[in-house]
Amino acid sequence: MKEASLYSRKTFKEKELFEEYFSLYLQFALKYIADEDVCKDIVQEAFINYWKQENSFNDEVALKAYLYKSIHHGCLNQLRHKSIREKYFESLPEDWESEDYFMENVLKEEVASIVLKEINNLSETSRDILLRSLEGYSNEEIANELSVSINTVKTHKARSYIILRRNLGHLRALLFFLFI
Repeated sequence: MKEASLYSRKTFKEKELFEEYFSLYLQFALKYIADEDVCKDIVQEAFINYWKQENSFNDEVALKAYLYKSIHHGCLNQLRHKSIREKYFESLPEDWESEDYFMENVLKEEVASIVLKEINNLSETSRDILLRSLEGYSNEEIANELSVSINTVKTHKARSYIILRRNLGHLRALLFFLFI
């Protein structure tokens, strides 16, 4: 009985392997995805993964099966990723590409950063109470979690708001225009 040749880096030069099978696998990938550039990337990635693993196969059929499966999985992953991207883009407002949308979001992030810095300057208890309040916790939930009275929570919140109004007064007009 004749020994099966090993299809590996030892018996098959990488370049010859790639050149011989690339167009075959590209056509296979195009059955799933109509974008030729994306398919080329998927096929190339399958070959790269094969070479990185330095797999040896007993015959040509095993090598081809490995590459077909790799390309199939690559195409499915690409389609899943595309589906997720499309859902994300559908959730964006119509003007998401506009300069106004960009500037509005830059301003919101900058204002949020400034406000958070001021909150971080509060005492530890006041900061904890205010952050929990901003997360939607009720006064009672905050009191239970921090083992303090509800009146302590209310007092810290009131004092925190006074400090923040004083320290962030210069942002009131900007906040007004941003959030209307």
